[in-house]
Amino acid sequence: MSNASAISRRGFLAASAAASAALAWPARAQQSARPNVVLLIIDTLRADALGCYGSKVGASAELDAIAAQSAQFMFTTAHASWTLPSIGSLLTSQYPRTVGLFDSTDYLQEAAPLVSQELKAAGYRTMGTTANAMINSVAGFSRGFDDYIDAIINWKEKDKPRTKDSAKTFGEALELAKQKGAEPGYLQINIMEAHEYYRGPGKLTRPEFDNLYPEITGSAHRREYFQAVRQASIDTKAFIDALRAMAGWEDTLFIILGDHGEGLNDHPHVWQSNSHGKLIYGSNVFVPMMWYYPGGNITPGQIYQPARLLDVVPTLLDFLGVQASPKHAGVSLKPLLGGSIDDVLVQDFIVSETYNDEWEKIGCFSSSWQYIHHRDHHAGCSEFELQPASGYVDGKRTNQIKRHPDIAARMAAYLEQWEAEHPRTQAVKASDVSDTGNRKEELEALGYL
Repeated sequence: MSNASAISRRGFLAASAAASAALAWPARAQQSARPNVVLLIIDTLRADALGCYGSKVGASAELDAIAAQSAQFMFTTAHASWTLPSIGSLLTSQYPRTVGLFDSTDYLQEAAPLVSQELKAAGYRTMGTTANAMINSVAGFSRGFDDYIDAIINWKEKDKPRTKDSAKTFGEALELAKQKGAEPGYLQINIMEAHEYYRGPGKLTRPEFDNLYPEITGSAHRREYFQAVRQASIDTKAFIDALRAMAGWEDTLFIILGDHGEGLNDHPHVWQSNSHGKLIYGSNVFVPMMWYYPGGNITPGQIYQPARLLDVVPTLLDFLGVQASPKHAGVSLKPLLGGSIDDVLVQDFIVSETYNDEWEKIGCFSSSWQYIHHRDHHAGCSEFELQPASGYVDGKRTNQIKRHPDIAARMAAYLEQWEAEHPRTQAVKASDVSDTGNRKEELEALGYL
């Protein structure tokens, strides 16, 4: 696998500005049998950080405008509250426990086919770049890619950014896109602005955003999170403009989503509720998802049926007319992309879990409720909780089990049955199958160890 040459941040921004300002949308080539696909994962982006999901901060004008032209899923749940198991589940359409992803050093097992492998077999040129070392090649995430650019983490200099910013990552993606020939292209991207917002001098957000949102009081980190979202929104739109201005990329489907959310101290009496991976409240697992296909056969509009990240790959392959792996646990939501108001059959409840270091909890979710079993004696939480799916959640202080024991009992029974039907696969360590190099230090630098 070769690495594409990176272009500078200045070069990316200049090229993007030129594409936006000087070019109208290029004349659309006759639609091919299968469009190009861009899967953009905006790491640590919770749904309600965007205006199109109700935020009043105003940090996401570009993403909001894209959402208005997209099939926008209003209730999407991740199956884990941190990157490795969540993205592993997303890209394989299997539950994290099925593919053996529990700890930061686990390896995505060979038996779990990635969407990159499925699309490569279908004739796609497959390309990817990540700013998160959690999904580097050593963890098994480069399988099926013609070109995959790993994140290289700076783990020694604490006052400098740990990884590449969105401008550099998008620049790499544009360089990769140039390598596509006549075949359709699949381009997978992960950016890390919203993950790195709290690092002070080491954050990825550019200085011009430092004074935004002074009205956000009480937490400098919360303000910095929205500053990071602002940069990600601007750079995403610039990237889309630049890519669509490239020959051969006029016909492109963009899938834009988050892999998990962020606590942002929204649960003030729950210990360590500021970040992610430790809890599975909605702040950590409810993510945005929009399918944006300019000029293509997707009907823009807001979709209120609950969706899962498990469903992304089956939906994509069905949309493209590609035969999907029989191992997929998700279902195709393709009818909803065409504006159908009929429900697509999914499970009664959506399951999410985390088994990260000392954290161990599992829960199931409906459009109205979150039922969670905290198996780690998390300070501020009850062992069993029933919380509203939206609104204020603060551990044992907002636990609704005593008020709605029937709902809690039904969800608990479902979860017990689900666990019996989905046994945990034995994990495989990345160190057992590949040269991990400085992976331990890199993961420590990112806060995973």
